[in-house]
Amino acid sequence: PSVAGMSLEDYTKSPLLESNWMVRTLSGKMDAELNPQHLDIAKEILTNHFIIGLHDDRYGSVARFEKYFGWEYDDKQTSCRSQMLQDEMSRQDTAKQVFN
Repeated sequence: PSVAGMSLEDYTKSPLLESNWMVRTLSGKMDAELNPQHLDIAKEILTNHFIIGLHDDRYGSVARFEKYFGWEYDDKQTSCRSQMLQDEMSRQDTAKQVFN
């Protein structure tokens, strides 16, 4: 059935809804019954193999990337980094323009 005409409630009650999609995808068990071990596998993958930056916290995200990757800067690079972040923060939020 097409989801275009479904309400959210109808969709959640339909066979189209994937149960624990992210856990299934990360653990590689799309069709199997899930157990706590699959959740542990998904958590381990997210903990050890991903680094996430937040658009709303660009300074914090860049600091997290720098720490994770061991990036260090000389004075000129530090100035460039600071200017880049200031320019980015002063720009209008293009994502909000797209979705509004």
